[in-house]
Amino acid sequence: MIAAWRPLVLAMLGVLIAAPVRADDLEELRKLRDTTIAIVNALVEQGVLSREKADALIAQAEQAGAKAAPTVPTAPAAPVAPPTAAPAPEVVRVPYVPDTVKQEISAEVKRDVLAQARTERWGDPGAFPEWVQHFSFYGDIRLREEADLFPTDSQPNAPVAILQAYGENIANSTVSDYRLRLRARFGFNVSVGDTVTLGIGLASGGVGSGANPGSENQTLGNYASRSTVGFDRAFIAWHPQSWLSLLGGRIGNPYFRPTTLVWANDLSLEGVLIALNPSFGPHWSTFTNIGAFPILQNSPNPLSSSPSKWLYAYQTGFGLRFNDAANWRLGAALYDFRNIEGIPNPSIYTTEYSATAAPYRQTGNTVFDINGLLNTQNGTQNYLWGLASKFDELNV
Repeated sequence: MIAAWRPLVLAMLGVLIAAPVRADDLEELRKLRDTTIAIVNALVEQGVLSREKADALIAQAEQAGAKAAPTVPTAPAAPVAPPTAAPAPEVVRVPYVPDTVKQEISAEVKRDVLAQARTERWGDPGAFPEWVQHFSFYGDIRLREEADLFPTDSQPNAPVAILQAYGENIANSTVSDYRLRLRARFGFNVSVGDTVTLGIGLASGGVGSGANPGSENQTLGNYASRSTVGFDRAFIAWHPQSWLSLLGGRIGNPYFRPTTLVWANDLSLEGVLIALNPSFGPHWSTFTNIGAFPILQNSPNPLSSSPSKWLYAYQTGFGLRFNDAANWRLGAALYDFRNIEGIPNPSIYTTEYSATAAPYRQTGNTVFDINGLLNTQNGTQNYLWGLASKFDELNV
């Protein structure tokens, strides 16, 4: 960059310093000279040139201009004898730089200097490289004590064995329990071009089948063994318009949920989503989310006819913003769970619908024994619990 503009600035200074001009052009050339000197000083301030080099550049231009300047003859002395004829006047050539050329040179130098300043981020020596600016990082760590406190006269869940046999989640209800729990999360989003975003996030908590998908907390106190960490976010988002987004992967939970009665805060949904968020003026906005999320993928095989479990979720609503401190939002959603309920095995010799059992459930769901025929006939306790009812939820 320096090698490119140095001859140009030097030439400008030489012409401006050395060129004799007409009186009506003097003011224009003064302006151009001042502009060129200001550009040189700006390069010094930005650290591109040192003051010594700048002074040397100006001095070199002055010397070059002095050598190139034409000599204007002085008035001739009075002749001793009257000349026989008047002498022809000498021709003095005055270099002239048109206004359009001066403006073009000034604009080109300014454009090149500003482009380099933006690219190299002058004045910000601690700046990250340009590609890092496409990343946005996030993360948090939370440590807390949880306490399950019960009154001294609380009654135990009894008979425990019978309730457990019928699939009830039996928890301690008489002895207070204290435990330390840790949650750690870290991730980043990266912009790819103007319309594509990629996101990856890690979080503590249980992983794999049977783990609690609604909590990222890890209970401490396992002989200092390391906590498990899993992918909590892994998605691709396309934003063809400012109000339209299409997402796929493990995307978190984009649905409006003012309380935890329907969704746990730490739940991250997997699937595809279309999100529309148009606004109408500074106060009114709308939102619509349409998504399809696999809950449990059951691949067909000769020994199983268990269908895959899916969630189709639809939500729409609008918001009203009164001012910076007050806003109001109303939304309605339909959560349509497909094949979420269990299917009993038709005979004691088959496991055709065993995969319809729920690998994880919260306390309170009504369940039944998918292997009921086998356990009743043989007196075994090979219990396999499936959800008893279909779930279709309308949430306002």
